[in-house]
Amino acid sequence: MNLKTLVSAFFYPETRTKLEAMGRIDPECRFAEFGNAEAEIPLPFLRFDEYAEVLASFDANVVRGENSAVKAILAGKPFLWDFYKEKNGAHAAKIEDFLLFTEPFFERREDFQTYAEATRAFNSDVFGKPEIETCLKILVRPSPETLRAFASMGKEVSERDMTKRILSEIG
Repeated sequence: MNLKTLVSAFFYPETRTKLEAMGRIDPECRFAEFGNAEAEIPLPFLRFDEYAEVLASFDANVVRGENSAVKAILAGKPFLWDFYKEKNGAHAAKIEDFLLFTEPFFERREDFQTYAEATRAFNSDVFGKPEIETCLKILVRPSPETLRAFASMGKEVSERDMTKRILSEIG
């Protein structure tokens, strides 16, 4: 019996067609959407602490916004970030900065390259079968080394989280 890969999804409306295309190519991938009662698996909007807990319970995540991206990192699971597309193209620099941050967590160059390609493809206007396949390699078929990269990223960011540390010291 094949288990389906469950991916939580919180994204900008224009991204819906990308998730639908991924679901058509890999029927083992199921998306649970926040705030869409019509979704195959609808999820309600949650308090931010609850949202973080939910992200950690999924196989992979699609997130939007900086706060959601931080929660996805802390979850230690594979994720793609749906960057807010700026008319002046400023989001392209943000994507590259984010990839510079993530690169050291990947043991193998080819795993980082796949993640970088998937991140760029997911945030591009061009999204055909090659781009879909690259995104699915991250969300549905990550290598063991890629899984370790996300777990390592989550652990290190958690250990750097000053808010958490300060609250634990005073609470």
